[in-house]
Amino acid sequence: AGNDWAFAMIVPRGFGATPWTDTVTIEGKTMDFQLRRRYALLGQTLDSQRVWDVRRGVQVLNANPDYKDVPLWLVGKNEMAGIALYAAIFEPAIQRLDLWNLSPSHRNGPIFLSVLRVLDIPQALALLYPRKVKLYFQNKDESKPFTWVDEFQKVMGKEFLQQRVVGVKQ
Repeated sequence: AGNDWAFAMIVPRGFGATPWTDTVTIEGKTMDFQLRRRYALLGQTLDSQRVWDVRRGVQVLNANPDYKDVPLWLVGKNEMAGIALYAAIFEPAIQRLDLWNLSPSHRNGPIFLSVLRVLDIPQALALLYPRKVKLYFQNKDESKPFTWVDEFQKVMGKEFLQQRVVGVKQ
């Protein structure tokens, strides 16, 4: 018997019950600094590995017969909004995204190697077309960098992105 809906929390590395803090050190440097450096040596970034973690969580849900037909919907806030965005790009089963305080540019994160040579956050949002995306901002000014996506919607003739000003940092 399938379910109409379900809730699952996917916690990528460095968050949740065992977050990396500035107090934990490896060889005299903070754990976060050391891990970011080590991923770079492997040709990766911490954020790309977090996208992988979320993708694997989504794939596990899809593999479970009880949840196979349940629509998937990701919610990301602050730093995790960009991670959820990229996980959704690579996982077509994700039908909707709610992104709170999404960074307007990769200059502020998420960090992926050489991504700005190809696209920035607004163009990444367009890759989700026609799936539903909701962006939540503290004020109207924060939505200005996303006018490119509004123009994209007009050209495509179908709205997929909704922007809401909630006024309070969540």
